[in-house]
Amino acid sequence: LKHRSRCMGITTATNWGSSFLIGQLTTFAYTGLGFHMMWIQAAFLFLGLAMACRLPETRGLSLESIDARLRAHFGASPDASGRTGKAAACADPTASSADSS
Repeated sequence: LKHRSRCMGITTATNWGSSFLIGQLTTFAYTGLGFHMMWIQAAFLFLGLAMACRLPETRGLSLESIDARLRAHFGASPDASGRTGKAAACADPTASSADSS
């Protein structure tokens, strides 16, 4: 959670930048592709629907419970983030005994 504000700034800047690029490039795509641009938009629509149907509902949950729910949904272990050392020991009590021996 200590990097939350920095990460939110990065995601906001990425969102604004990608929205600007899409807005600028869409006019060229419509000019070049014409009606066939509809098929590209339909493909993105179905990809988004498939993703929305696959992900679990997270409304009203804390970040920690969302993390646990997504790890359980996709079968990731609690230490799959690659954490080592003190952070991993805090997340997994058995890791501290392995580090001390």
